[in-house]
Amino acid sequence: MLYEARVLGYNYPDVNRNKLETFIEGTVHGRRKVAELRHFKAYNDFFTVWNFIKHNSVELFEKVKERCPEMLLSDTYKNGQLSQYFLKIDDSYVDSVLNGLGLFFDENTEYSKWNYDDYFTGIIQKTINKKYNRGTYLWDICI
Repeated sequence: MLYEARVLGYNYPDVNRNKLETFIEGTVHGRRKVAELRHFKAYNDFFTVWNFIKHNSVELFEKVKERCPEMLLSDTYKNGQLSQYFLKIDDSYVDSVLNGLGLFFDENTEYSKWNYDDYFTGIIQKTINKKYNRGTYLWDICI
């Protein structure tokens, strides 16, 4: 979501989910609630589970219970208990999260194989190495 917000012009130092959603919903391209986007449930469920793992709180346990109760191994929880012992996280969950998030972010796996900074840096590095026939690194030339 940060990448999408940056594409739309988000350049503030503070980053959190609420600020990103507010920014995206208020852009010229947006004007639509993030919660209305296709496959939002996959993103929201993952975010809820992740926050519960991170914070180990009753408040987040209740959110998991409300949004994705199939993830819970127990109906009771006390603040500070390790959340990992209360969640059903297995290979099928990981697969479903990756698939769901891919759909939410409209990820095209063929496109993503080359659409990242290291891909382009690698091409530049190979070109430099070929031209100079040595192990020159990009940062050697930029400095």
